[in-house]
Amino acid sequence: MQNKTIVKKKATNSAHTNGAKKKSRKPDSFHAFISHSSLDRDLADLLLEKLEERGVRCWISYRDIPAGNNYATEIADVLKACSSLIVVVTNNSISSTEVSKEVHLAVKHKKLIVPINNEDLNLEGNLEYHLEGTHYELLHQMKATSFDRLAANLIDTHGSHLRNLYDSAEIASEENANHPIQSNVDLPRKSEFDLLDESEYGYIKNNIKSVVAGFFLVLVCLALIANTMFYDKDDVSKKLAAKHSIPSFISIPGGTYTIGNSSSQPNIEHMDETPKSNVHITPFDISEKEITVSQYNIFLKSEGKQEIQNVDVYGEHPVTEVTWLEAQDYTEWLSLSQGNTYKFRLPTEAEWEYVARAQSTKRTKYHFGDSITDRQANFALAYPGSEYNTTPVGTFPANEFGLYDMHGNVSEWTCSSYSPLYNGNESKCAEKSTEDVLVIRGGSWNDTVEKLRTAYRNYNQPNYKGAYLGFRVVRETNNNHN
Repeated sequence: MQNKTIVKKKATNSAHTNGAKKKSRKPDSFHAFISHSSLDRDLADLLLEKLEERGVRCWISYRDIPAGNNYATEIADVLKACSSLIVVVTNNSISSTEVSKEVHLAVKHKKLIVPINNEDLNLEGNLEYHLEGTHYELLHQMKATSFDRLAANLIDTHGSHLRNLYDSAEIASEENANHPIQSNVDLPRKSEFDLLDESEYGYIKNNIKSVVAGFFLVLVCLALIANTMFYDKDDVSKKLAAKHSIPSFISIPGGTYTIGNSSSQPNIEHMDETPKSNVHITPFDISEKEITVSQYNIFLKSEGKQEIQNVDVYGEHPVTEVTWLEAQDYTEWLSLSQGNTYKFRLPTEAEWEYVARAQSTKRTKYHFGDSITDRQANFALAYPGSEYNTTPVGTFPANEFGLYDMHGNVSEWTCSSYSPLYNGNESKCAEKSTEDVLVIRGGSWNDTVEKLRTAYRNYNQPNYKGAYLGFRVVRETNNNHN
């Protein structure tokens, strides 16, 4: 069999890496962030000129990121600090992963978002989700009064933003200053009953206080002893942390389907997608989306490991650079978080293809047909003129089961050992100690459409990690055990 080589093409998150760093203006000195596709720079320049003529301090990436500074960090800092995001909406920006990230981050930080459309367009993906229903301006119809009104709104919004920050800081400062002062508080005066000393009532009262205090002290001691005897503090903290990282799951019905290449005569490169055979699948649950950076970071933090950086920008992107063994560690941690009520694991290869086909009986290359476009998945050449990279999970339409990114974005680990021909391994999980190569499915942002096919198989060593490779997880039901 011809060996399938994996092209490792790292995504880059920085720009202008040559030259010495120079100090940029403070992020909060800008009124508005202009988000645009690199293919629409002429429109962005026009908008920039009109607004800055009217006193709006605008931030735009190609001009305001100093040479040598980190691209993603600069964008994250400015979007947090400024009060408004202006989106130049064109067909190019609708397809731009960078614009999508910037809008997502602005929504997260509750910024005013102002869409400026070049024409009437049908929004899709993240832009449709965040901007649908938002009032927009048509750039070619904007007159001087329109720019005046927009500029006044942006400046006023930024002023309110700064005043809120100042008021919050003042309140916090006053609370911190007043908190330690106790002398101005009038303590309750002692009642006559409290002033009784060594009298009959005083004697009884003091003894009751002692008994009650002693009783509660005993209860506290017993609680501490029980905690020490029966609870592992590290274990409890891990469980609490993991509960916040449980992904959303889709329940998959059982069924029988034909695994393998849909062609009656597959070529030599696809021989490992044979023989076609019927596989029975029992019901199980699988994560609706690929595991994200944010979800994986909770696991890393709980385990005392270094977290992934730039989470403000990439938190909702699928996690990458995860080995098969590390993905197994994550599923074991999720199982522990649920008190082992559920078992979490990677999907078998047969389960993966079953949910990717989504009960389609047409035996097409993809679950929706024999062709695929950049409106349906994130793959190589889908975004001409922009950097190749992952996109936020759920950006593209789900399949019939309600699962996202089964084609493209990141390839996904399965729990099954690879075999050059189907021989039963596809329906079971390998042991964690295996030295076999493991099956990878789905295709990625770095792959051509050929590798996004439902039947396409890839593989690698358990300790391999790549910028194109992630995973999703299965939650076993009572009917499903591997």
